[in-house]
Amino acid sequence: MTREEAKKVAEVMLAYANGEKIESLYYGEYVSCEEPTFNWISGKGIENYRIKPKEKFNPKTLQPF
Repeated sequence: MTREEAKKVAEVMLAYANGEKIESLYYGEYVSCEEPTFNWISGKGIENYRIKPKEKFNPKTLQPF
């Protein structure tokens, strides 16, 4: 694991520890992951997890884009 990969792993794990939502890659789509196992070793494990992106809102209508 490179230092850059370790930074991404740490960022995702700290976000989870701080209560943020985490998503995992499942058949090509990111889905909500309530209790991630954080298997960073298998295959491309680093791309398998991400912090759930925050929704952006249109300030004029207050509706999601």
